[in-house]
Amino acid sequence: MPTSLFITKITDHLADISFSKNSIEKTITIHHTLKELMTSGNGVNVSIFGKRLFEVKFSSDLYSKALSADYYFSKQKITNHLKCINSFTDKKLPLSWLVVTLYYSSFFSANEILRLCGTYSSYFTKEDCKELSTLSTNGGQLDSGNYYGSVSTDQGYIKITFRGSSLGSHELVWDSIKLTFQSFDLNRIPNKKLRKINFINDVFKEKFDIDYPNIVRNRWNYSKSNAYDPIYEEKYGQFRSCLSDSSHAFNLDITHKKKEKELNELLFIWQLNIILTGSLDNVDSRILG
Repeated sequence: MPTSLFITKITDHLADISFSKNSIEKTITIHHTLKELMTSGNGVNVSIFGKRLFEVKFSSDLYSKALSADYYFSKQKITNHLKCINSFTDKKLPLSWLVVTLYYSSFFSANEILRLCGTYSSYFTKEDCKELSTLSTNGGQLDSGNYYGSVSTDQGYIKITFRGSSLGSHELVWDSIKLTFQSFDLNRIPNKKLRKINFINDVFKEKFDIDYPNIVRNRWNYSKSNAYDPIYEEKYGQFRSCLSDSSHAFNLDITHKKKEKELNELLFIWQLNIILTGSLDNVDSRILG
């Protein structure tokens, strides 16, 4: 499975920022997360360079604790969604619920992996922007909206540069994941693993008639309102029954069937979920004590 690519990327980034593991599970609260830390002003330096551009700086230790807190809460959401997926597999609950739950497991995992690789997709409210403007060392005002953040080191400090994005929050996450997949060095990847990565890259490059995960989620969430209609089980029952065995997700004979756009899209989200959640499982002990 291509999880090793993400694991290596995460491990390298944590080393670059001198990340220190924290044993904070018993004392952690939402106030330890990055956005809460940024708007609190405690140990944070904020500089605004335009209405949609700003930077924040922290000590490596302070940032490590915030990164651990974000990871802790994200992992809780992901774990609970995976439990629901197993429940939906065993019981004849609406297939649309299963698809949407699978999507959010993938989305939360993608967002967390991006953070651990040094990339942020964040929405800042008017209140957030007001707080950041108050804390800014050089004045300035920020507009609310979605921001893309990139992490770097600056003279012993951790710096995150946030730039406004015209993409929606879900689009921004999947666009960033696409760029991460495309950044992997595939020269030494075994053919079996390479085939899986190439297929995902081809989907993101729109070489197949498969929509982005957030578009698929919207379709199942809003358009397939009659979730108990037997036609869904007749057509997609195979998808539900296969979820208990992840090896089926990478059966390319199934994935490449023609005239099976919706089934292909479900399998694609399933593949992403397996890779992303599997990657997080493998770095869990490196983040939390």
